[in-house]
Amino acid sequence: MASVTPLTRATGYAWRVQARDETGRMRQKTFFSQNAQQAEAAARRFGELADRDGIAEAIRIRDARQADDASDSFTEWVEHCRDEKNGILTGIGKGHRERYRRMAADSLIPFFGEYPVEAITKEHVARWISEMEKRPSARGAERIDPKTIRNHHGLLSQILAAAVDKEMRPDNPARGAKIRSARKAQKVFLTQAEYMTLLHFVPAQDKPLVDLLVGTGMRWGEVAALTWGDVERDGNLALITIDKAWNDDKEGGGRHVGPPKSEA
Repeated sequence: MASVTPLTRATGYAWRVQARDETGRMRQKTFFSQNAQQAEAAARRFGELADRDGIAEAIRIRDARQADDASDSFTEWVEHCRDEKNGILTGIGKGHRERYRRMAADSLIPFFGEYPVEAITKEHVARWISEMEKRPSARGAERIDPKTIRNHHGLLSQILAAAVDKEMRPDNPARGAKIRSARKAQKVFLTQAEYMTLLHFVPAQDKPLVDLLVGTGMRWGEVAALTWGDVERDGNLALITIDKAWNDDKEGGGRHVGPPKSEA
């Protein structure tokens, strides 16, 4: 466990991080700043990196960050990618950009944040996946859903692929990474009797809507976008045309009527 302690200085602020490397030798790194909070935060981030990767690797990464020709840190590159003015992540709106920001802050930056973009390897990605697979679910389940890991991994791969396009690194170490498969949960369907019991407690004005949702399997966004022109009642059975749905607005972060999720 790395030791993170403040130092007394006549001017400015300093914090020292000490830990033993794999040979047992004591190594240290000192962080200076005119701002007390910045000095402490930098030292504690370095201490976390030393605890996870070893202090020798942490020093190597820190020195690479401070080199004259150093590329962006992963954190800096994520912010650069998120900025729509840079045109890196295209075809998404403000809502998706905010979702990506939350995903990166939740799982990617805590692990990769201090790394220079070109220093991330397949081994780092594999260790990140291993840590994610051990992580408890925010919903109370024992382990995080593999689909959630795949979503976060997809964002990581996009970010690193953008770095390849900008010639910041030669390859994408996230590509082809293996993530465990989830055991598919057994689907549970209501019986007719169970549905009728549920329907009994639905307010009368909402029963037709609930019957429509259950009887057709339509998504909420599709039902909410229906107009009278979509319903034909000339025959014995009503015919409903589903050719639109409410979707997230790619530009303004709101919602708009567009095509349904799939042709099915």
